[in-house]
Amino acid sequence: PYKKILTEHGSFHVTVQGNPRKPAIITLHDMGLNHKTCFDGYFKFPESEVLFENFCIYHIDAPGQEENADVLSDTFVYPTMEQLADNLLTICEHYNLRRFIGFGVGVGGNILLRFALKHKVKVLGLILVNTVSLPASWGEWGQQKLTGWYLSRSGVTNYVLKHLEWYYFGKQNPELIIDQLNYLRSCLMKSKPGNLAKYMNSYHNRTAINITRPGPTLPKSSPTILSCPVLLMVGSESPILDQVIDLNSRLDPTQSTFMKLEECGGLLLDEKTGAVSTGILLFLQGQGYIVHKKVKAFSSITPIAKTEERNETVQQVPSDEVPV
Repeated sequence: PYKKILTEHGSFHVTVQGNPRKPAIITLHDMGLNHKTCFDGYFKFPESEVLFENFCIYHIDAPGQEENADVLSDTFVYPTMEQLADNLLTICEHYNLRRFIGFGVGVGGNILLRFALKHKVKVLGLILVNTVSLPASWGEWGQQKLTGWYLSRSGVTNYVLKHLEWYYFGKQNPELIIDQLNYLRSCLMKSKPGNLAKYMNSYHNRTAINITRPGPTLPKSSPTILSCPVLLMVGSESPILDQVIDLNSRLDPTQSTFMKLEECGGLLLDEKTGAVSTGILLFLQGQGYIVHKKVKAFSSITPIAKTEERNETVQQVPSDEVPV
């Protein structure tokens, strides 16, 4: 069951799993996905089930991105990344969450990073996957504008798929990731194209996050210093690898852990579930949680888990129309 939380900038769908008396983990999904399609593969992994015994998970779907979402009105002004981050405070107040651990992927990680920098006392730690702090480059911004045009007018066309496949998989050989490609395409076909276009526009119009590494002349109390522990993960084939490394260079090295997983792109929670699970459990144990759990080591080349949603054939999509 979920709750629809009305905020100043739209409605967020929140799904709660676990005992509300336990420490809180808030998840936020990436573009083209919702909380189920982004996090189910990880949370259903056997080694990850221990989290439900020790935490209460609050899955947040951004406005219009939830499963079976209503189509957002053309007049609806989608919140900026800063506004999405600010609205998390309303959700925390609704559930009386004094502090939480954030778990964000891509766009979701960017939102949680903004929140953690602005509300330091509320965030116990961050688990970030493929997260950047820099604004979009001119090339990324221009490509997104055209992708948003197609989404709004023609739905999920081949151009849209190519852009999002690049975003998630970079230059990986398509023949080696057919399961992941089909899974992504299945997720996109179930989304509301106009809603997704608004979410993407908000992300690609993002401002830079002013975050800096502490040093001799910059104390840890500075507003630009992220004070909570951070686990930052990225795939070796991700097209935004350099931007994620840039974010890592801005974090406090005594409070952060960086993981680069080999032979995978952006769908880390599905592509390398075992390695991700190991990293997250060790990170949480380092913060004093689930210390009784013996963590099973997984190789960084753990094959992707099969699910019923992955198909054997590549799905067909509408052909593109040339914009006038």
